[in-house]
Amino acid sequence: MKQLIAGLAVGAVVVGGIWFFSNADHTVAVVGDYKITDEIFYNKLQAAQGEAVLTKLIDDQVIKIQAEKLGFKATEEDINKEIDKLVEDKFGGDKSKLESALSESKMTMDDLKKEAKTSVLLRQIATKDVKITDDEIKDYYDKNKESMGEPEQVHARHILVKDEKQANDIYNQLQADPSKFEELAKQYSIDTSNKDQGGDLDYFGKGQMVKEFEDAAFAAKKGDITKPVHTEFGYHIIQVLDHKEAKVPTLEEKKDEIIETLKEQKMTPYQDLINELHAKTEIQINDKKYDTILNPPIPGDPTQGAAQ
Repeated sequence: MKQLIAGLAVGAVVVGGIWFFSNADHTVAVVGDYKITDEIFYNKLQAAQGEAVLTKLIDDQVIKIQAEKLGFKATEEDINKEIDKLVEDKFGGDKSKLESALSESKMTMDDLKKEAKTSVLLRQIATKDVKITDDEIKDYYDKNKESMGEPEQVHARHILVKDEKQANDIYNQLQADPSKFEELAKQYSIDTSNKDQGGDLDYFGKGQMVKEFEDAAFAAKKGDITKPVHTEFGYHIIQVLDHKEAKVPTLEEKKDEIIETLKEQKMTPYQDLINELHAKTEIQINDKKYDTILNPPIPGDPTQGAAQ
């Protein structure tokens, strides 16, 4: 997954570099009488990012070659899972944030899918010799089953007002007619983030709300309307719409996920694997200023390694 994230950073440079190189006479910008052409822009870009981009292009190709030799493939399902995991881990499950990141990096979803494909193939290569025992699976499950499950959650809505007397008046109206909750929330609630939705807060777990609010919501039963609850924000009348108990998954439900996690923990580190793939592949770098990609200098040794 680290390599997929890295691809977001350099992918735009690769795409941009190729485009600029193929349009050498095009003017990118004019400052006074000075024209910044694609050639000038590309040369600066190459000086700043050339080694990183070339390194990635080489790495991607050696991964592809080794995957073909081993008969590994990245299916559309594999690629989509990789992207879904990226969205969950790095963007909190919000796909719109990923789309914004792609736009800022001048990348498309197709560009990201290519990065995801490389990431999938790399993991297949890195884990091909990894063995996971049943005891390891059970041990991991026993230590992590609570965190792999779903925590206790409450679905509630509320009406927030500043004045205690007003809160009691609203509470009394709801005791007489609970069906008016949404209407009263829209009319009186000062929580503008949800008043237009009738005060609906959706599902939330423990630790997401202030303590007084959380204690009252989790103590109430489905359908209950609480007496006004005082917090630093004012007085809340809370109605619990649903209550989900904590769910602990079974070992069988999580077995495949655990195996993948354990494989990733045991797999060959990225740079070590890339070095191995370089050694197995015929690579020729014609531009001498990039010799160090294949032969990085030894710390303390002023001489540079020779290219393969």
